[in-house]
Amino acid sequence: VDRPLRLFEPPEEVRVLYAVPEGPPAQFLWRRQRLRVARFAGPERIAPEWWRDRPGTRLRDYFRIEDHTGRRFWLYREGLLGDGRGAEPRWFLHGAFA
Repeated sequence: VDRPLRLFEPPEEVRVLYAVPEGPPAQFLWRRQRLRVARFAGPERIAPEWWRDRPGTRLRDYFRIEDHTGRRFWLYREGLLGDGRGAEPRWFLHGAFA
């Protein structure tokens, strides 16, 4: 599986405009820049093993995103709408591809 060379620690929260509620973002705001999504791959769900899953743990759905200028990012949505494990899903930029 393709992973970014640069990871952000901690991941940086971004504001996302949805294409569809559970799908990839159409645009996102990061560091005061509005980035339009040109291509994407995903989601890839990363979750704890079932025996380590605790109440309130939110799932992460990762997307590989390419913006309109060709830059590539690794974003994830933390949580699902109506999952009973918290408020609205939040989005984070976790890494950048070279």
